[in-house]
Formats: sequence, C-alpha cells, structure tokens
Amino acid sequence: MNKKKNQENASNKFIPFITTYNQSNKQFQQILKKHWHILRKDKDLSKDLSDIPRIIYKKPQTLKQILAPSCIPVKQHKNIKTFFSQDNNGFFSCKNCKACRTCKPKDKKIFSFKSNVTNEKFDIKCFINCNSSNVIYLLECPCKLQYIGRTGRNLKTRIREHINNIRKGVSTHSVSAHFKSHHNSDPSLLTFTGITKKMTHWRGSNIINQISREETFWIHKLKTLTPKGLNIEIDLKCFLTD
Repeated sequence: MNKKKNQENASNKFIPFITTYNQSNKQFQQILKKHWHILRKDKDLSKDLSDIPRIIYKKPQTLKQILAPSCIPVKQHKNIKTFFSQDNNGFFSCKNCKACRTCKPKDKKIFSFKSNVTNEKFDIKCFINCNSSNVIYLLECPCKLQYIGRTGRNLKTRIREHINNIRKGVSTHSVSAHFKSHHNSDPSLLTFTGITKKMTHWRGSNIINQISREETFWIHKLKTLTPKGLNIEIDLKCFLTD
C-alpha cells in the first residue's frame, strides 16, 4: 500500500502533457515518445520531465457545446478612429509620470517595435498608455540589448520599480545588474515601450496565465534570452494550464 502511494507521489512531481482527445492521438503519442529524449536533454525541463511522457487526455467538445455554447464569443468591432477617440493603436507615453520624466521616451506616440537581433518589425495592435494594466513591455539599454517583461498593474508602476532598482544597483535582477556593470546605474539611459496587453473576459479568466504566455511568446519572438538579450529565463509552465 505504502509502496503504491510512494510511486504515485513520485509520478505527481513530473509535468504531464495535457491535450484534447482526438482520432490522431495514437500517432501523436508515438511521435512524442520517439523524440522525448530531446526534451529530456534540456537543462531547464529535464528535472520536471518523467522518463517516458505522461499524457492526459481531456474530453473534447460535444456537438451541443459547439452549436450552442454557454458563453457567447465577444464580437470584435473594428476601431473607428475619430478626433476624440482613444482607439488608435500604439503606445502613447504621458510624459508626466516618473517613468516618462526619468527615461524620456523618444516619441510620445510609438506604433511599432523591432527585434535588435533579427531586425524583424512588429506593429502595436492595441491602445496602450502609462496607466494601462496587464501589459507586456519592452526595455532597451544603450547597448541595444532588450528585455521583455509583464505586469498586472499599470505600466508606469512597474517601470518605476525598474528605475529604482537601477538607481540602487540591485544585482538580483538582470536589467539593474546590467546597468550597474555597463551604464553606471543611470536609469535615464533606459527606454521602455508597451507592446501589447491582454483583456480580462467578462466571465473572468486567469489573466496572470494569459500575460505569462504572451511574455514567453515575445521573449522567443524577439530573441531576448541571454546572451542576446537581458531575459535570463522563460516560463513554460503557463502553457500547461488553462
């Protein structure tokens, strides 16, 4: 009895692969087992992966759920731009908060951003300002190294924390540590841009999980992991839960 319980506890330490059941599951399972050794070699994932893949299948949607969902999807309306509206896409700095006064953004309106590694350019597809919350933001230093971060609070509060950490020469965060060793702990050399944000669903949602996934996506897309950038890790566990 105790032996069986110990085996269950040991297996629960590992991260399972959760997917929806479908007709291709058998073929998918064979492919996953064949290439499982590749994931096992990853230094960050290996400690959380079992010797063989643990797959958990979720029940697929029924025809009733597809045709008559309990939650009606929110209809996306096209932005109508007027003189008074704030529906213009882009990052609009206020120029008045501590973050703006210290970092002095180059432009009050920023409509796009790019990866300094690949030079690929991306448009900002939502309205973001210093008071926006649930934002994914981009930091950049004079070395052109970039950092992707996220915040559930308003953007100016999070940037203010980065500024304070840089001034204090905090060595436990990659951004402030870099500024301490390369830029004399001068926060005025930092630039920041809000690049996207997530909206909470009217029925409620795990917004922290959503912005964590978005942060991981942009870290990968902009290639900001060290040594090419200032991010030192990515969060993959946010993709394992809804």
